[in-house]
Amino acid sequence: MATSAGSRNGTIEVYTVGFDPDRVGVGSGPGPGNPVSSRLFIPSPPTTGADNRYLFALCGITVPRNATYHVRGFGQKLLIGQRTVNPLDGSITIHEKPVSTPDWAFPDGNVTWSIRFIKGIRKTAVLKPPVGASPLNAGPSKTQNPYSSDSALFYKDSIVTQYEAPMGGEFPGDALVQPGTFYDMRNPWQGLWQNLLDIPVKGPGEIVMFASVFQTNPQTRPVFTPPPGFNPDGLVPEDQFLLDFPGAIYRHIAGRMLIQVS
Repeated sequence: MATSAGSRNGTIEVYTVGFDPDRVGVGSGPGPGNPVSSRLFIPSPPTTGADNRYLFALCGITVPRNATYHVRGFGQKLLIGQRTVNPLDGSITIHEKPVSTPDWAFPDGNVTWSIRFIKGIRKTAVLKPPVGASPLNAGPSKTQNPYSSDSALFYKDSIVTQYEAPMGGEFPGDALVQPGTFYDMRNPWQGLWQNLLDIPVKGPGEIVMFASVFQTNPQTRPVFTPPPGFNPDGLVPEDQFLLDFPGAIYRHIAGRMLIQVS
């Protein structure tokens, strides 16, 4: 789902809201059975090639016909983490770390981002029960309407056991932020809006923030073993986290946009 905050002087914030397996059994609010949060879960099976990167729509908004909206800013959220099972009692602990170093990535994985405009009238989505590869993916299948402003992981309905993104995993539509695809954490989620933009977009169509994740494989990636007397203070925060949690992977992702609607 795509959620927007209250309007202020014709400006709204749209941001990620989606199913989060970490909230199952606990909930995320006073209503029972509400396992959602402002982030999307990234499946753990490692990516094996460019053709099966995990493709996400993080957030978006519909621009009506004859209307002009302005993209004023965007924010990124990316968390790495490790899920640990206690062999004695089966209890589970989850440790996560926000990625804040702009160009940091796992040596065998990475994340790309893009804000796009998809022209035309949005089709009505027909959501189908998970089948085939769907158990790898938390969220509805978007086969019938693969690209819209809803927050979701996109995938094909098929009988294969490996994740497949629609359209070869390519970002649809026209890029609104140049370069069309960017590879760094240039606007982290925390804090006030920074680097405000003014990109006019005339409807009808969808403004959507996308991300593509190449999931790391902690079993095969290079591992840094500190030598005796090594001072970890010289490492960036993400690499310090990996010293304590060497099995960490990409776990959650989210986006937000500031949109002027009048």
